[in-house]
Amino acid sequence: MATLIDDKLKVPISKQLTDNLILPCIAITGVGLYDLYSTGQKRVDQNIVFIILFGIPTLLFAWFLIDKNVEFKDNKKVRKADRLFQLPFSSFSTLFIFIISSLFLVGGLAVIFGYKDISGGLPMLLIGLSAIVLTAIAVDHPKVWFSDTLNMDDMIEDIKNTPQENFPAYQDGIFSYSDNSFTIQLDKETKTINWDDIQFIKAYKIDQYMVDCIVIEIHLAETFITINDQTAGHMKFMDTAFNKLNNFKKDWFTVVAFPAFETNLTTVYERQTADEKNGSN
Repeated sequence: MATLIDDKLKVPISKQLTDNLILPCIAITGVGLYDLYSTGQKRVDQNIVFIILFGIPTLLFAWFLIDKNVEFKDNKKVRKADRLFQLPFSSFSTLFIFIISSLFLVGGLAVIFGYKDISGGLPMLLIGLSAIVLTAIAVDHPKVWFSDTLNMDDMIEDIKNTPQENFPAYQDGIFSYSDNSFTIQLDKETKTINWDDIQFIKAYKIDQYMVDCIVIEIHLAETFITINDQTAGHMKFMDTAFNKLNNFKKDWFTVVAFPAFETNLTTVYERQTADEKNGSN
């Protein structure tokens, strides 16, 4: 049940679960509406059931996703040592489970209302409903992990206990360095850039449905270079830039990374003009 807290409507499901559930609901509602329009009174009872059972959740989920005053449940997973068990498939696979389970629901309802066969449709209905409920619980339960589940506290501890040079992000990667410049190996060319040529650096996140991608843009006078959190050596580059550039935002990663699924656009560094430098002196 949704509750109103500090002008925020707090709903009891996560954004991830809402994203997963709304797609099959939209599809089935659309099929029901189209079939009702194309067949008229032929399957009116069946289609009305589809529209009511899946149309109302579609409207609710759409409202939750569109309204900025809605606060979703946090489905952050507990640390690895506290988890109950790990499922052998990724969290992205739950979307397909919801779709297939919804087809079982549709088939069961069609058999019950279309063919008046309760004994034939009820098992399909129960299988689909059970799969949806169990998968929804797994998505939002903090102690149920998927094969791709990560816990930030575990990751931070691993990073602290592992020498930075063992991580590709903290190795040279596509970069090499000198006192006054760095060289970056791009797809089609290799560029050497003086640190003084950097106008500004900004970072932000892109929501890639199940995970976020942190993007870093290095802006020069007439162009910019884009790297991301999958670029080998990106963290060493940012650490080196912090040591080379004044007014570099040291806590940029935390500012951009949290909260999850938000863009969090941040100016990490901006070169001062001569007047600004004189003013600061």
